[in-house]
Amino acid sequence: MYRTIVLVVLAVVAMATTSTQACSTRLSARQFRQLYCSADVVFRGMQVGGSSSVGIDQNGREMQGGRFTFQVSRAYKGSPGSMADVSRMWTQGDPCPAAAFPDRSSDFLVFSKGGSVETCRHSFPWSCVPAGFKNSLPIRC
Repeated sequence: MYRTIVLVVLAVVAMATTSTQACSTRLSARQFRQLYCSADVVFRGMQVGGSSSVGIDQNGREMQGGRFTFQVSRAYKGSPGSMADVSRMWTQGDPCPAAAFPDRSSDFLVFSKGGSVETCRHSFPWSCVPAGFKNSLPIRC
């Protein structure tokens, strides 16, 4: 009985932490517009696959690289097709989390340039995108 209660509490804490972290980066509609205008491809989609690797650079810092496949539900800029692949590189000390797309069960708004996404500010859970920006998509730069 005690073990079950502990597991339930841990699960609830993990879910609360995930939902809190999901919107940890708050940007204004203006900042979203800047990201949009500097990207080659912007789409809304859900991650359906991916692969990653971990290594150490010449300075001893951890590096994580990954390639992620999204099922595109809506393209706003560029032509990603129904499936889109993006890559991402993270280095220890970067000012953002190592997890590229922490919640695989939600739609993301993804900003890609040259087939890759930036370490930070590259994707946002759809629920965290300001309504004013969502309603203006697609926009003219």
